[in-house]
Amino acid sequence: MNKHILWQSTLCVLLLAVMSLLAACGYDDAVILSLPAYDQKEFYTEGGFQDFTDYGIYRFPLFDKGKLEENLYFTPITDADAILPYIENFETWITEGSELSDHYDFDKACIGDGDYVFIDTKEGKPIGNGGTTYGAFDNYSVYFFDADTWTLHYFHSNI
Repeated sequence: MNKHILWQSTLCVLLLAVMSLLAACGYDDAVILSLPAYDQKEFYTEGGFQDFTDYGIYRFPLFDKGKLEENLYFTPITDADAILPYIENFETWITEGSELSDHYDFDKACIGDGDYVFIDTKEGKPIGNGGTTYGAFDNYSVYFFDADTWTLHYFHSNI
């Protein structure tokens, strides 16, 4: 009887561990969920467990621009210079010959008035308990919405 209970307990623990891992793989991005449903997605990543770079392209069917104006995350771009340092830093992490480099074709010239951006950075936040803080380009996500093409470009670097 005790072996049966031990076996059931072990099986339950393993099942919970697998369910937790699967739930972690299904991470939902609150910023992307704040937008209407996209109809196409491309996603490329480079790097390992802790140091990685992601690039996503989300294409949307036409929708009311008012949705962006009401969105709690996005703000209209008034100065492209605010977003360009992040894009330029992101591009330094792309390794030639990688899946990401094979598919990365972002044109910085498309950034302009009428577009929207959300930049999420850990800059200035503490790293663990050691007393050091994140720098500007240590961990960030940039969501750039090109209103001309109804395309969201997602840049993430965690280096």
